[in-house]
Amino acid sequence: MGYSVFYFIENSELKKYFFIHDVKNEMFKVCEEVFDLEIRSESNQTAWHEDVELWSLWEKNGEQLAYFYLDLYPREGKFTHLILIRVIIRSVETRSCSHERE
Repeated sequence: MGYSVFYFIENSELKKYFFIHDVKNEMFKVCEEVFDLEIRSESNQTAWHEDVELWSLWEKNGEQLAYFYLDLYPREGKFTHLILIRVIIRSVETRSCSHERE
């Protein structure tokens, strides 16, 4: 017979054991294995802030699928709520795209 136990732990306590870069890297490894793809770090020169990371998704056969930005850190003027921005690829050659907020 199973049972459930809830523990109330402060986020600040958890942060001592789960470093963001380690968690991110392990999550990427899981995604790579589950979806059979490769996640590569890219230059973030096009990002809106130096802390923002740019990543690319690749099929194992070498075909590039997408880019995505990862903006993990709080800062003044940044949204404090969830925001999703849809990126629509217009041209593979020039990698130009448009952005829409949902």
